[in-house]
Amino acid sequence: MDHQRREFEKCRVSLHQTDTRSAHLTYQRIGDKFSRWSRDYLHRVSKEIVTEARHHDCTRIAFENLE
Repeated sequence: MDHQRREFEKCRVSLHQTDTRSAHLTYQRIGDKFSRWSRDYLHRVSKEIVTEARHHDCTRIAFENLE
């Protein structure tokens, strides 16, 4: 996911420097696409975690911040 975010940021910077209406619309379209992609990616990962937890008969799933 970090790779996709970096690619989006590179494209965003390039489009922001162009400063045209077309660049602005492209920027919005790419932002919307990235938003949909990331939401779908997180959904698929979370479903896979739950599936694996059910497979191993887990009663709880714990998350922590690893920063």
